[in-house]
Amino acid sequence: LHIKKTFICHRRITYSTMTSVAMNNSIETESLPSMCAAEVLDRLTVMRTQEQTTYRCDDYLNRSRMEELDSDPMECTNDTCSGEETKPVDEECRVKMCEWCYQVVDFCKFRRETVIVGMGYLDRYLCTSTPRARRALEDRKEYQLAAMTTLYMAIKLFEPLEMETTFLSQLSRGCYSSAEIAQMEIDILTALNWRVHGPSTISFIQYFLMLLPVAQNSPVVATLLDCARFQAELSVGDYYFATQPMSYVAIGSILNAMEGIGIHNLSNSERTVFLQQAFKATGIDIYSAQLTEVRSRLFEIFAKSSGLETNEKCDEASMGSTVQKERAVNCGSPVCVSRRKGLVRA
Repeated sequence: LHIKKTFICHRRITYSTMTSVAMNNSIETESLPSMCAAEVLDRLTVMRTQEQTTYRCDDYLNRSRMEELDSDPMECTNDTCSGEETKPVDEECRVKMCEWCYQVVDFCKFRRETVIVGMGYLDRYLCTSTPRARRALEDRKEYQLAAMTTLYMAIKLFEPLEMETTFLSQLSRGCYSSAEIAQMEIDILTALNWRVHGPSTISFIQYFLMLLPVAQNSPVVATLLDCARFQAELSVGDYYFATQPMSYVAIGSILNAMEGIGIHNLSNSERTVFLQQAFKATGIDIYSAQLTEVRSRLFEIFAKSSGLETNEKCDEASMGSTVQKERAVNCGSPVCVSRRKGLVRA
């Protein structure tokens, strides 16, 4: 047991060492000190570059389908020759694992942003060309292990409590051992070149909101943050958004949230300044077809989740209570979880 704990601590130090050179774009952005506009613009510019290069996510599901069509139908794989039939991963598999991840973090009282980070690891991992990542796209059991492991990684990095691999094994009902989870973690980190500290949709949202020419502690900023964050949480379950730049999802969520803010609370001139600054930092055209489609999809999933229109949902007086009510729907215990045993303080 002592050796195991030492190994965990050592790996955490290694995580910190490997990510210390990266800019702090983690989900801990709420504690950021006040910054001048030039510094915020500079950070957004760097984050935009990162998401277009190192942290870019491609349409790996369609790529996998195309490769399957191009493959030799007479080719014999290990699974087919052994008589074991495996089903390839589809969008529904991703939805189910995303829902499971939210159930786990809600039950353990973790931040829901941790799921966004973990699913980001999963999507980027599946974009790699490693043999095991390709196998995860062809085998749903392997995919499930990868999804559980990326959540475990996100919890290890960004939560005050660390989830033990034995606890994760129990959540899987014994389908995966602690050793299998630990080995998958190493394989994912290797495939990602240990790059686990990049920007997220939430960090984009927070930095974008710092461009608003209003006091950062104002009710308007709090309302926009809550509404935009909620849309970001919903977007994780839709594979379409995994193929879109995080900055587009972030700015689309904010613009949708602004639809519910009255002119007397956020003037047209303040909105114009915000959009000009956002364009200056990222080059995103708010009138582009891509951003328009992103905003439309965000509206759809928001309305489907709440049963209301977004401008009704983002009312300042009711925003906090309604969003909390929506988030509480799936806060029950996940399958196989009876208590928070297996969580240790990091």
